[in-house]
Amino acid sequence: MYLISSFCWILVYIGLSSTEFVSTSKEDKYFASKEAVTWEDAKRTCVQAGYELVSVQSFKEKDRLETFLDDNNLTPKDPYSGYWLAGVRHSNGSFYWDTVNTLLDRDLEGWNDLACTDLRRYLCQKK
Repeated sequence: MYLISSFCWILVYIGLSSTEFVSTSKEDKYFASKEAVTWEDAKRTCVQAGYELVSVQSFKEKDRLETFLDDNNLTPKDPYSGYWLAGVRHSNGSFYWDTVNTLLDRDLEGWNDLACTDLRRYLCQKK
């Protein structure tokens, strides 16, 4: 595990946005924002809408999210754009990659951490 106290998680591999909620299964719905905000603002906006920042905990979820982005023409043209993701927070307030996310990092070659104050679009999910 890697501990990071002042960084938040972003999927740099994915960019662009949508204003619609798009169902990917009966249980999950995703929302891609149009606006770029800080990680805290992204989290707050998702929660206020009854959603949460996307948290990828398995390869099945990663595949479902990639399908959502591909099906809705949300894959990036610019490799430096991306969406805020949830990350995992320790009780001491720091964030870390868990084992699954570390594997996803190697698989996608696009997971990255950035300062929480950077402005990025965000992905919300409802379960």
